[in-house]
Amino acid sequence: MAIKVTNISIQSILKSDRFEPRFHHVFKKFEEYEKSSNHQILKFGDEKILRKITDGEHAGQTFVKNGIRFLKNSAIKDFSINLYDGFYITEQKHLEQKRSALKPLDILFTTIGHLGSTAIVPEAFGEANINQNVVKIEVNKSFIDPYYLTAYLNANTTKKQIGALFTGNVHSIITYPKIKNIRIIIPDKFFQKSISKKYKAALDFEQRFHITIKKAKETFYQKIGINFS
Repeated sequence: MAIKVTNISIQSILKSDRFEPRFHHVFKKFEEYEKSSNHQILKFGDEKILRKITDGEHAGQTFVKNGIRFLKNSAIKDFSINLYDGFYITEQKHLEQKRSALKPLDILFTTIGHLGSTAIVPEAFGEANINQNVVKIEVNKSFIDPYYLTAYLNANTTKKQIGALFTGNVHSIITYPKIKNIRIIIPDKFFQKSISKKYKAALDFEQRFHITIKKAKETFYQKIGINFS
């Protein structure tokens, strides 16, 4: 197996305050790509992209049987949200946690465990809140399409960046400053919209799938005479 050597300047090491070869190898690729392409590359934290980033309340939660949906980081999968975790908080607690209350087209990003799993809050999702291991991200929709950005954050291009950025010896974790350092490739609006259209179609298919499964379960329980009440 051949050994590949990459030269890193002392200026790059001093500027980034990072010495790991993996870090410099990943981000040197972005520098090379930007020089050879017509696409703009910005850091996630650039004011053209990012409007707001925040996580959920760090205090423990008291869950109830019915109420406002509460999403833990385990519910955030690549591209979609698991609706079957079944955690709820009271409406009063939800109102107290306005900072982390979700809105349509917020982007959810996991910061611990399976790092960087990203999903968009669908437009008809309803009220919900998050825990401290998920950040909700609001972006400048006039500059970048949130569906495109969610897809980009789930791509291998971003996973390699996250692998180079994360900290933590026992539990992998990625902090706000490191999230803001993720490089985002900005394609033209037409390309962004094409990705957005495909993503929306996938979410619509998933929603219809869940409705069909729910109806199938109800029919099954009815036929065999199970009444959960």
